[in-house]
Amino acid sequence: MSLIDLVEIVKQQNQRDSHSSSPALGTAFGAATPENKLLDHFILDDKLLDMLLIERDCRVLPFDEAYLMLAVRLSLAADDEDIPQLVRDCYQELHMRTFENPSYCADIDHEIWTATELLVYTPIDNPNRPELLRALGYMFARRFNLTDKPSDLGIAICCFYQLILLTASHDSCALMSDMFSLGTLCQIRYEHTGKLADIDQSITCHRHLADCTWSDLSSASIVHKRLGALLYSRYERTGGLADIDQSIAASHTALSHFPDGHPHKLFCANNLALAYTRRFEAFNRLSDVDASIEWAMLAVSMTPDNHFCRAERLCQLGNAYSYRYELLGKPTDLELAIYYHQEAVACRIDEDEIHALCLDSLGTSLSLRFNIHQEISDLNQSISCHSAAMNLTLERDPSLPERLNNLGNAHGRRFASLGAHEDLEISIECLEYALHFTDEYDPRSLKWIENLGVSLIVRFERMGQPEDLENAINWLQIAQSHTPMDYSRRPNLLMNLGMTYYYNFNRLGRQEDLEKSVHLFSSAALSINGSASDLFLASDRWAVASNQLTGSPCLEAYTRAMELIPRMIWVGTKMTEQYQNIPEVSHMVLKAVGAAMVLGEYGLALEWFEQGRSIMWNQMLQLRSSMDDLAHVNPTLYQELSHVAHGLDEAFTPKGQTAVHLKRTHSVEEDAQCHHRLAERWEDLLAEARRLPGFRGFLKPKSAKDLACVAKDRAVAIVIVELNYCSVIALPLGSESPIHIPLPDFSFEKAVRARKHLLNSIPYANITERGIKAGDPPTKNVFESILSMLWVDVAKPVLDCLGYTKPNPSGELPRVTWCTTGPVSFLPLHAAGLYDVPHSRVFDFVVSSYTPSLNALVRDVDKVSDFRGMVAVGQSISTTPEFSHLEGTTEELDRISKHAARSNITFNRIENQLATTSAVSDAISRHSWVHLACHGSQHRSEPSASAFHLHDGSLDLASIIKNPLPHASLAFLSACETATGDEAMPEESMHLAAGMIMAGYPSVIGTMWSIRDGDAPIVADRVYAELLKDGVPNSRGAARALHKATEELRNKVGERMFSAWVPYIHIGI
Repeated sequence: MSLIDLVEIVKQQNQRDSHSSSPALGTAFGAATPENKLLDHFILDDKLLDMLLIERDCRVLPFDEAYLMLAVRLSLAADDEDIPQLVRDCYQELHMRTFENPSYCADIDHEIWTATELLVYTPIDNPNRPELLRALGYMFARRFNLTDKPSDLGIAICCFYQLILLTASHDSCALMSDMFSLGTLCQIRYEHTGKLADIDQSITCHRHLADCTWSDLSSASIVHKRLGALLYSRYERTGGLADIDQSIAASHTALSHFPDGHPHKLFCANNLALAYTRRFEAFNRLSDVDASIEWAMLAVSMTPDNHFCRAERLCQLGNAYSYRYELLGKPTDLELAIYYHQEAVACRIDEDEIHALCLDSLGTSLSLRFNIHQEISDLNQSISCHSAAMNLTLERDPSLPERLNNLGNAHGRRFASLGAHEDLEISIECLEYALHFTDEYDPRSLKWIENLGVSLIVRFERMGQPEDLENAINWLQIAQSHTPMDYSRRPNLLMNLGMTYYYNFNRLGRQEDLEKSVHLFSSAALSINGSASDLFLASDRWAVASNQLTGSPCLEAYTRAMELIPRMIWVGTKMTEQYQNIPEVSHMVLKAVGAAMVLGEYGLALEWFEQGRSIMWNQMLQLRSSMDDLAHVNPTLYQELSHVAHGLDEAFTPKGQTAVHLKRTHSVEEDAQCHHRLAERWEDLLAEARRLPGFRGFLKPKSAKDLACVAKDRAVAIVIVELNYCSVIALPLGSESPIHIPLPDFSFEKAVRARKHLLNSIPYANITERGIKAGDPPTKNVFESILSMLWVDVAKPVLDCLGYTKPNPSGELPRVTWCTTGPVSFLPLHAAGLYDVPHSRVFDFVVSSYTPSLNALVRDVDKVSDFRGMVAVGQSISTTPEFSHLEGTTEELDRISKHAARSNITFNRIENQLATTSAVSDAISRHSWVHLACHGSQHRSEPSASAFHLHDGSLDLASIIKNPLPHASLAFLSACETATGDEAMPEESMHLAAGMIMAGYPSVIGTMWSIRDGDAPIVADRVYAELLKDGVPNSRGAARALHKATEELRNKVGERMFSAWVPYIHIGI
C-alpha cells in the first residue's frame, strides 16, 4: 500500500463517518477535551484534510507530517494488516529527516507541535505509540542541537525513558537502540549541567547494552568504547577508583573488536592513555604509567600532523613521561616530557582551551627540570607558561582550579629559590582561588588543599606567624580526613602534616606535638603506596623527630630507609639513569650508620654501610651471582630466575656511549618497559625463592658475620666522614666482629678542604696527562701538609688501635684495606705520614689496599686459579690531538715481556695500530691478566663512559662491564685517572679501576691521577718481577708487589716527589 492509497482510504473513511463524532472514534481517542478538539476536527473534517494535502503540495506543511497524521488516524480506525508497517515507515522517515539530516529543519517547532498533539491522542496500549515517542524524542533532541534549550533535552530524555518502559518486554532490538539513545542524551545533559545523576543513568544504559548479545561486533565495540569514556568522565568527577578500572576494561574490550586503522581505535587508545594515567596517580604503579605511555604513543602515531587533536595527544604523551619521571627519576623521561609538551605548544591550535592545556603542562615539566638543575630560567619560563595558560582559561572552565594550583606551585618554587616575598604571596593567593573555584565534591580539591597547607608552612618558616601554622594544620587535616588510605599522595600529605606538628613542637615545646609528628612521619614512611622518594624522605624525618622523643630510638626509621634503597636505586632502570639518586641515598646511609654506632650497634652499622656502598655495582653482581644451591632444590625456579637475571643484566648494564634522541621510537620505549617488567618479575621470583626452606637469606645483603670474613688475611678500616661525625669501623685481622675507632680531631670540613687543595695542586704539577715529563716543586708543600694531617687525624689513630705501630717481630708488614667515604675517597691515606719525622708514614707499618665495598673482597679467588695468560696493550702513538704520545709504553711493554718470557707464561702483546677496541676487548675476555698502558679518562657526568683510549676509539667502562669475564684475575691500569672517583658520588666508586673490579677482576692496580710517562716502566717492571718471581703467576701478591714497586720509585725520584709515586694504588684482594 502506498501513501497515495492511504490518503484515498482516509478520504473514504471520513465520508462514511460524516462530520460528527462517531462512537468508535470517541472510544479510540478517549473523551474529548479542550486539548484534543483540534485533532478531532482535523480527523473528521474532509475540507481540512484537503487543505492539508494542498499545503503539503505547496510545501507549507512538510509532507511527512501530513502523512504521519493520516497514518496514525488510520491505524486507530482501520484493520488493514499493512497499516502498522506503513506507520513505522512514516515515523522512520520523519526521524531521518528531522534528526539525521541537518539541512531539514524548515519548521521543527511545527513538527514537534504536531507530533505532541498526536501523542496526546495515542493510547498507552496502542502498538504505534512507541514509534511516535521515538520520533518525538528525536525531534526534541534535534531542536536542542539547534537552540541549546535545556527543556528540549529534558523532554527528549523523558520520551526515551517512557519508550524503554513500553518496549522492555517486546522488541529487544528496538530496546537496545532506545537504550543507546537514552544513554547518549543523558551524557549530553551531564556535559551541560554536570549533574551526576545524568552520567549515572548514561553509564547504566551503556552497561545494559554492554551485557547484551550483539550480532554486529562493530556496534558492540562502540558501546564499550563509549562506556569506557563515560566511566573515565565519572572518575574525573568523583574519584571512584572502581570506575577507572572498569573504564580501562571497557576500552580494551572495544579495541579487541575494532580492526586496525578503524577511527574508533584512535579514540580508545587516547582514552586508555588518560585512564592509565589517572590510575597511576592513585596507586603509583609503574605498569600503569608505562601503559599510559604506550597508548599515548599509539594515539599520537595515529593522529595526522594537521589534525586538530594532535596537540592534545602530544600533551598527554608528555604528561605520561612526566609522571614516570616523578616515579623513577629517569632524566630522559623528563626531557621527553618537555620535548612533547613543546611540540604540543608549537602546533597550530585554534582552540584556546587546548592551547592552554599544552602551555600548562609545559610549565609543569619545566618546573620539574628546575628541581634537578636549579636553572632559574626553567622556573621563569614555567611561570610564563602557567600565566599564559591562565589568560586563555575562562572562569567557568573546570580546568581553572588546576591551572591556578600549578601557577601557585611555580611561584612557591621560585620563592624557595630566590626568596622574593611577592612570589610566596602570589602562590598562596593562587591556591586560595583554586579552592574557591573548585566544586566541594571534586576529588582534585584535596591536592589544592595540601598545596595550600604547604605554602602556609613555608610562609610560617619565613614570617613566623603562628596563624599560618594553625591554618596549615587545619587545611592538611581536612585533606587527610578525605584522602583514601591507599591513595598514592597520602604519604606526602601525612609527611607535610607531620612537619606542622614538628614546627609546633619547636615553637611551643609541647610533647604531644612531637609525638603526633613522629606518628605521622612513621605512618607516611611505612605506607604501601607512594613514591620511593616520598617514603625515603618520610623515613629521614621520622628518624630526626624520633631522636628528640624520649624512649624512641631512631633505628626503626633508619631500618625503613635501608629497606627502601632497592626502590630508590632500582634494578628496573639502567645504571646510567640512577646517578641522580645516589647522593641522597648515600647521605642517608651515613646518617643511619652514625646512629647505629652511637647506640653501640656496630654490627648493624657495618651491614648498613655495606648496603649503601657501590649500590649499582652490587646490583650487577647480584644478577651475576651463583644460584647453584637453588638449582638442586627447585630447578624450575632456578631456570626462570637465571633467565630473568640474564635479561636484567643485559638491560641494566650500560651498552656504551650512545646518542640520546628525544623523539623516542616505539622500539626504545618497548625495551624500557620490558626492562621494567623483568625487574618486577625478578622481585617476585626472589620473594618466591626466599619462601623456600633454608633460602630465607637468598641473595639478600650479607650479615655482619658474613662480612667479617674479609678480615681473615688483612685488617679492614672503613673511614666514615659525615657532616656530624667522623669515625672508623674496623675489622681487625682475624676478628669476627667490628670495632669502633673515633676520629675526634678529623672533620668533614677538613676533608673537603684537603680534597680541594689536592685537586687544585695537581694541575700545577704538570702531570694532568701521562706523557708529560716534569717535576712538581710548587706542590710539595701542599702534598706534605695534606699527608701530615691525614697521618695525625686518621691513619695513626687507626694503626694504633689495630696494634700496627708496635714493633713487628715477623718482619712482614701486615695488610690494611681502606674503604673510604665522601671527600676522603679522593685522599691518599696509603701515603699519609710525617715526612720530616723518621718512621712516621703509613707504608712504614702496613701494606695498603683499597676497596670500593666489602663485597668486592668476598670473592672466591680460587675459581680463577686456572691461569689463562696475559695480554699487554700499549698505545704510544696518539691518533687524536687531544692526547699526547706515550713514548714510555714501548719500554714498559718490553720489560713486561721479558718477565713473561722468563716465566714461560702465555703473553699477548697488542700495540698501536693493532690495539683496536674490538681486538683489546676480545683479548681481555680470553686472558687472566691485562696490562693497559694507554691514555685513560674519567667521564664526570656519566661515569660509565670513562674509557681507555685506543687506536680506533675508546673502550669505555660500559663496554667492559657488560659481559662477565670468567678468567679475570689481575688488571694493571697504567693510564691516567683510572682510580679517580666522582665527587658527587664518592660512595659508588665510579671509576675505571672499580669498574674492572666489578667486571670480575679481584685485584686491580690503578692510579688516583695522571702518572708520568717515564715512571710507568719502573713501576711495571718491579710489579711483574714480584708477581712472577717464582715462575708462577700470583695475583694475590699484587698489593705487596706494588708496595715494593712504589718504594723503588721513591728511592729513585725522591720521597718528596709525591706526584710521582703517590697516585699508584692497589684495589681489591
